[in-house]
Amino acid sequence: MRQRQKTKVKRFTITQRVLHLLLMVFFLILGSTGLARLYFQTSWGKGIASFYGGYERSFQIHKIVGILLLCCFLVHALYLVFKMLRKNHGSSLFGPEFLLPRPRDFKEFFQHVAW
Repeated sequence: MRQRQKTKVKRFTITQRVLHLLLMVFFLILGSTGLARLYFQTSWGKGIASFYGGYERSFQIHKIVGILLLCCFLVHALYLVFKMLRKNHGSSLFGPEFLLPRPRDFKEFFQHVAW
């Protein structure tokens, strides 16, 4: 019986993995500190806030992590743009595989709905 040759596809670089991990961790911290501040009058809200050191401390953490999330997102976006331009994948920003909708997509959507 013939063995299949396994090909490995490298989907993400180490940098992309670290940036994605940081984005996820920052998002979870923002969610928990935001819930702690929003529902501080409940017992579970007080429990989450006390985990972060109290009501005011959770707000400070929320602001700092929000800034870190924004910075991490900007670094991630710039990394992707520079990587595409460096590898001469500029067409990825304007080609048919670009992920954001274009005017033609909206036109085709409304034609589909009208059908």
